[in-house]
Amino acid sequence: MAKFSLSSMAKRIHFVWDIGGILSLSIVNLYWIYGVWSIMSIVILPRYYEGHISMGFICVYMLISFLCIISVYRSALMNPGLVPLMDQALPGENLDWTYCKVCRRQRPLKAHHCRRCQQCVLKMDHHCPWINNCVGEANQWVFMLVTFYAWAMSFLSFLLCLLHWYVYPKCKTCDLVCFCFIHKILRPS
Repeated sequence: MAKFSLSSMAKRIHFVWDIGGILSLSIVNLYWIYGVWSIMSIVILPRYYEGHISMGFICVYMLISFLCIISVYRSALMNPGLVPLMDQALPGENLDWTYCKVCRRQRPLKAHHCRRCQQCVLKMDHHCPWINNCVGEANQWVFMLVTFYAWAMSFLSFLLCLLHWYVYPKCKTCDLVCFCFIHKILRPS
């Protein structure tokens, strides 16, 4: 049976308390909610009621959408690969380590110091303001999932909009009030 310890959990969860990063992560969350709601209410549900889109397609779209936002939060809360605290170099193990002048501790060659996180990160790629976290050795795969799911969701939304406006016949079940509210258009009399 696996042992659960709070200290191991604390090492995996990493949150940067930066007001700009928290604001960016909030904007990503609101943009996701707005995008999913508007596509569902303007395109997907009216076209489903008319028989142009199947329930399977709606399930695939919602699955990709939820996987996208889950991956955003996983990459935002996942430890990017922080360098462990070591005050002195261990003999024979880390001969090629360097010294960080900001942290004042030993670090491997491919580790870099992040000014936002205030720590050295193993194989640091960059600090992403949209997830409010560094992309490093431990969370790079999850960040790649974010980009893939965001691309897939954008592609499906773009395809649905093209089909809605240019291929399918004029929508009979579309809610004009909802469309005008979303796009802040004055409702025609």
